[in-house]
Amino acid sequence: NGMTPFLLASWYGHVRVLEFLKSVQCNVEARDKNGNGANEKHGNGMTPFLLASWYGHVRVLEFLKSVQCNVEARDKNGNGANEKHGNGMTPFLLASWYGHVRVLEFLKSVQCNVEARDKDGNGALALASMRGQDRAVDFLIKNGHSVNEKREKKRTALHSAAAGPEYSQRFRKAERVRVVKILLENKADAGV
Repeated sequence: NGMTPFLLASWYGHVRVLEFLKSVQCNVEARDKNGNGANEKHGNGMTPFLLASWYGHVRVLEFLKSVQCNVEARDKNGNGANEKHGNGMTPFLLASWYGHVRVLEFLKSVQCNVEARDKDGNGALALASMRGQDRAVDFLIKNGHSVNEKREKKRTALHSAAAGPEYSQRFRKAERVRVVKILLENKADAGV
């Protein structure tokens, strides 16, 4: 699939493998068969930061940051870890979607773009609400995300929680109910 050992270890959360690769002078700038390096996207548009954020690997993110695979790294097309890959997701958006609060905390601490939007105009709070990620919703609200901010389709996070993902109305139903309560407790406008 064209992935380097560094990308694979980031994906699977193998910090010890990453440490070993670095200790034997593994070139973090090594290129795969498509010319992509550890700081860059591989064939389907993923960077180590995106992969580690998606799967909730905080220790991998910390390691990547320590070896200068930084959050501002650019691929050959000029895209960085703060930017969108194929479906418009950034590390912060992926961590919100999957409810990885520790990853959100880390990404915020390294000045990752917390205001990014996916290809449909959803921000972090809308994505976390849609998936019923109550802990992520709570974190995002406490860190300044507006409960009444509207996305492109004029919907708020409350709309996202009430509707859920378009592909499944039953998805994490109990969790989405908790999210609705959190949003309303934080003055989400139910009349919008």
